[in-house]
Amino acid sequence: MVASFKSGVKSGATTALLGGIFALSSAGMLSVPAAAAVIEIQTTGPVAELRITETVQSQPDVAQISAGVLSSALTASAAMRQNAAKMDAVVRELRRMGIAARDIQTRNFNVSPQYRYDRPNERQILTGYQVSNSVSVRLRDLDKVGDTLDALVKAGANTISGPRFTLEDDAAVKAEARSAAFARGLEMARDYARLAGYGDVRLLEITESVQSSRSRGDTVVLTAARVESDVATPIAAGEVGTSVSIHVKYEMTNPS
Repeated sequence: MVASFKSGVKSGATTALLGGIFALSSAGMLSVPAAAAVIEIQTTGPVAELRITETVQSQPDVAQISAGVLSSALTASAAMRQNAAKMDAVVRELRRMGIAARDIQTRNFNVSPQYRYDRPNERQILTGYQVSNSVSVRLRDLDKVGDTLDALVKAGANTISGPRFTLEDDAAVKAEARSAAFARGLEMARDYARLAGYGDVRLLEITESVQSSRSRGDTVVLTAARVESDVATPIAAGEVGTSVSIHVKYEMTNPS
């Protein structure tokens, strides 16, 4: 939270430059066109400017995993054939586990030459090609995350990152965080007004930014020994945070 108190504001117009954001006044919501617009708001008292962030913790309901195959061969075509066969096995395993096609999306495909540096002759020597292909997988049953990770490695995936836990629909928690941020901002503005000898405040402007609900996305590393174990990889979903930050400006006022 950042607070800025602007005292000694002269009677006149406080100008706010708005582009793709919205502004509120005591008279209600001011419509803002898609293009940037200049709105003049008349003020006579000092203005308190506050930046406030509130975070709401909640249980996630979706996990995202990135799984892929990295293949190397002497020629690009050979590397692509090997990669395609292994990646097909990975995708088929995902479908066998009941994951819908809409929850499997190719995220990266890359073919790159590999070189070795010949120091005596000071030159690069081509040694082969490397092909990487990865998919993003969305899991809606969090109890199956560990089993899915193990199954992916057994199917041939050799690059895995995640899981990253999120909320499928975070509208409700965003609204909760927004309400908390606004209430704290109003309370603080009134505190500043009281300390400055004023009776109340008038909202001049408010803007918002939102950080999506997500976990930190720690990477899980699976070894061959881990995969061969009879015990599934343990995964704890924990909680995810949804943050709403607001920037508000209040004019300090006295009852008329």
